[in-house]
Amino acid sequence: MSASASSTSSRTLGVNVLADAGQLLQELEVGASLVNVLFTMYDIDDSITAQEKNKVQESSSRIQWGVSPWATSMRVESGKAVDEERFVQDQAQKLYSALDDVSKSLPSQTELLMGIEDFYVDESLLCILALAIMEKAAVDDHEAALAMQNGRTLPAVSRCQNVVQDERFFGLLGEGLT
Repeated sequence: MSASASSTSSRTLGVNVLADAGQLLQELEVGASLVNVLFTMYDIDDSITAQEKNKVQESSSRIQWGVSPWATSMRVESGKAVDEERFVQDQAQKLYSALDDVSKSLPSQTELLMGIEDFYVDESLLCILALAIMEKAAVDDHEAALAMQNGRTLPAVSRCQNVVQDERFFGLLGEGLT
């Protein structure tokens, strides 16, 4: 890894660069958005697995009832193709929404040069990021409580507050902390 990639204040032609997961400790809203992308990918994987399992069950039930899986009408097959296309579009929309949130969470003039796979390079780093996100969410909760107590308008729910509400979030903290 180059020195500029590991620097916490990398700049390229006036653009800030987030190039390693350690830098996310300074940009926790971005880190929370990336954790949300990770969870969205888990959801998509679960949906695809369920879809495939359903196909296998349908096929085995046809064979069990003596109906050849190839004997279905073209109308049913074309309907399934439309359903599968809609399913893929729905999953793509979920991922697009999560990635769009990452884009919106980036500070202006900042470019993200890392991907989800970078989270897995060092489990302790992901755990530290999760702890920092959890702490930021607690601070945001406290600020909201103070606003409510003082009769002020409540601040918007932060990305950190949203992501810690996901039941899978605490799995990021490691086995000893969950």
